[in-house]
Amino acid sequence: MYEPQPTDTEVSRTSIDQLPDDVAYMLLDALRARRLRAAAIYAEAEEMKAKARSERVREMLDRQMELYHADVQRCDKVLEKMDTRANKIRALRLELDALT
Repeated sequence: MYEPQPTDTEVSRTSIDQLPDDVAYMLLDALRARRLRAAAIYAEAEEMKAKARSERVREMLDRQMELYHADVQRCDKVLEKMDTRANKIRALRLELDALT
């Protein structure tokens, strides 16, 4: 971990080119570690965001599938009514032909 140098103040820090090599490398290692922690936190947040979006899209897909299924059922009922009506028309035509 980086140890403050005697020339460090609250406002200014010792320039990295004034630090001994071992201290400069320790400072760089500390910065890399902080950067890796920040990157890990960011990656985790992105993963959570993607999961939330995936769940929201999944819910939207499920809802659309439910609506589609309901539409298919309504369509089936209409087709059954049309078949029944077509059979009645056919029967009435046959009866009309028999009467004439």
